[in-house]
Amino acid sequence: MTSTGSNGRLGNQFIRNLAVSLLAEKHNLKVDYYNKDLINKLGINLFSGSNSYKNIINLTDDNYFDIYNCDNLNYNLETNRHYFQTKKITNLLYNYLHEDKIKSNIIERNPFKHRYNKNNDLLVHIRLTDAEKFNPGFKYYINAIKKINFDTLYISTDHKNNYMVRNLLKIYPKSEIIDFEEIHTFQFASTCKHIILSHGSFSATIGYLSFFSDVYYPEYMPDKIWHGDMFSIDNWIKLGPSQYITSYPFAGKVDQSQLVFAAGEVIYANDDQSGDWWWGSKVGPGGTNVKGWFPHIYVKKIIPDFKLI
Repeated sequence: MTSTGSNGRLGNQFIRNLAVSLLAEKHNLKVDYYNKDLINKLGINLFSGSNSYKNIINLTDDNYFDIYNCDNLNYNLETNRHYFQTKKITNLLYNYLHEDKIKSNIIERNPFKHRYNKNNDLLVHIRLTDAEKFNPGFKYYINAIKKINFDTLYISTDHKNNYMVRNLLKIYPKSEIIDFEEIHTFQFASTCKHIILSHGSFSATIGYLSFFSDVYYPEYMPDKIWHGDMFSIDNWIKLGPSQYITSYPFAGKVDQSQLVFAAGEVIYANDDQSGDWWWGSKVGPGGTNVKGWFPHIYVKKIIPDFKLI
């Protein structure tokens, strides 16, 4: 029989279980789900059919849609070696969760359902502990918060004593830390009108379950992030580097990690830098990402530092 395991935290298990459930429903697979009862509390009924086989094949990010689209499946699936957090797979999961019937079940099971469309609150999720080195940083949260008009700021985090959390509480003294168990955190957070996500599967799951919210997320950088691009949802708002147009050519020294550009090129850089030299990037030959230092007086900002994707 196909089964899902305990690899990763609840967010990872949620995404894996849901990805397997969609395959099980299509091929009538019998599946033993890890944490099935816990996920059922969200109003999500993971599918288990009647088909079980002697042979087994590995389910991977690469073959997921081959199996999803095949007419006949005659194998059990080994599901626990992958996390199924690619852009294509997670968009499939997001669209499934937002189908009317599924969405209605989730809303009905939410003990905070009275809050949907009846608040102007902001939820900030700050993923830390073992993934703190991947966190988008304090300025990311501050800059994002400043863009939003809200009534009450709620903070959800796995490290309440972290300096970022403490500083947010000082800057916004009326803000509140929500201290629910994981399922209730998903449910409460998803009712807030505005949501600022961090990285990681727990943060992504908050976004997937948010049906009436403006959802903001940090730019995906595959060279710095341990998971797939599971935040690129069409109606979410990406917060990332601003775009600048170069006013003058600059013959930078490549051996000193400086950018070289002509007038009229687009440079990507964060706004919160100080000093005469800024760090940025541009699209190089063959679509490569070329990074380096440049004199910021050579460029002019052309696009706000967040946009609808």
